[in-house]
Amino acid sequence: MITEPLLITQERTFRDSRGVFFESYKKSHFADKYKFEELFVQENHSISYKNVIRGLHYQWDPPMGKLVRVVKGEILDVIVDIRKSSSDFGKVYSFKLSESNKSQLYVPPGFAHGFAAYGEENIVLYKCTAEYSSSGESGINPMDKTLNIGWGILNEEVIISDKDSSAKTLEEYKNEGYKFMEPNDPRLYFDAFAIKVSPLMRSTQKTYKSQGGLVVDLFKTIRYN
Repeated sequence: MITEPLLITQERTFRDSRGVFFESYKKSHFADKYKFEELFVQENHSISYKNVIRGLHYQWDPPMGKLVRVVKGEILDVIVDIRKSSSDFGKVYSFKLSESNKSQLYVPPGFAHGFAAYGEENIVLYKCTAEYSSSGESGINPMDKTLNIGWGILNEEVIISDKDSSAKTLEEYKNEGYKFMEPNDPRLYFDAFAIKVSPLMRSTQKTYKSQGGLVVDLFKTIRYN
């Protein structure tokens, strides 16, 4: 399991009079070179115009890893370590991803993710290790002064959603009562079992979670310590 950010460069590209071809993802190659064993269950397609900032988003139910690449335009991809037990908690990582460099970034669970769009139109694809659930997502304010992220866009030109601009600060996140599951936490495997192997178990947990009771307490104990 990959637990730290991983930048993947495109090694082979084939060009001829027809255009360009390359393998952006090959399971065996990723496994051999990067020890990459993550499985993808969802792919998202995002179009953002110039000066858009998206993020910083994170998912905990279920925890989600993302393999991000740009097929058109250029972005500054930014991630923040939000694992509360990490010695790098709050550390900011920035990567340039573009259609020209063809680099990809794997963002493991436990990191908040966002990007700034630099091209006129920017198309971002990202494969996900878990299916999206709106009830299991939150965000860190990308303009949080304690993070001091250099987005490369003038403040007056930034285009951002109300949801992202009003998201919690890193300090507010730090003071929340639960702890984000670490990527190597055995509780993560419990969650994966509940989601991928036994949909009935997950639906039962959700039902009891809405009504209260012993199963909810057990569920929260396992997930949030």
